[in-house]
Amino acid sequence: MDDACGGTLQSTITCQRCQHASHCFDPFLDLSVPMPKRKSAVLSTSSDVDLHACLRTFTETETLDGRDKYMCVKCKSPQPATKRLSIYSFPTILIVHMKRFASSGGGVMSRLVSHQKDSTPVRFDREGLDLSAYASPAVRSRRAVYDLYAVSNHSGSLGGGHYTAVAKHLKDDQWCAPIPTPHSSATFCSFPCPSSP
Repeated sequence: MDDACGGTLQSTITCQRCQHASHCFDPFLDLSVPMPKRKSAVLSTSSDVDLHACLRTFTETETLDGRDKYMCVKCKSPQPATKRLSIYSFPTILIVHMKRFASSGGGVMSRLVSHQKDSTPVRFDREGLDLSAYASPAVRSRRAVYDLYAVSNHSGSLGGGHYTAVAKHLKDDQWCAPIPTPHSSATFCSFPCPSSP
C-alpha cells in the first residue's frame, strides 16, 4: 500500500519577523482535502465546486498569530508566522478524500455540537489532472498528472447511508458501470499516474 499510494506532505512555517523557514515532512496514503467555505450557508442544488478549489483550500497559507504564535528557533521567542502545506512527493496512485462532515456550534464548555454533511457536488477532471501547482517548490518541475480510474460516493447523512463505487477495468480501459457525472458527490477519487516520459 505504501509503495503504490504513499506520498509526502511538506509543511513550511515561516517566521514573519526574521523570515526563517522551518520544514516538516509527513507521509500520507490519501489527501484529505476540505470543502471550500461557501459565501452562503444555503446552497442550491445547482451549486458545485471544482476539485482544484478543494486543493487550493488544502494548500492555502494560514496565519499563526495570537495564541497560535510560532516558537521561532532563530528569534528564540513566539512570533507571528505563516504555515503552508504542499506535496513533496507524489504517489503512483493518488487517493483524494473530500472532508464532507463538519462540526458546528457548541464551544469549549458546550455539549451541543451539531454534525452535518456538506453534499456540494465536486467536479473533477477524468484525464490530465495536473497537481503541479500544489507541489513543494523543491519538486515543482516533476510531473504530477493523473487520470481518474475510480470513484466512491457516499449517499446519506452522518447518521446513516451507504457507499457505491465505480472503477475503470484495467484491461480494456472501460468503466464497469456508468460513471457519475463530473458533478457527482465524490468521496474518494483515485488517479493512477501515467508512465513517466
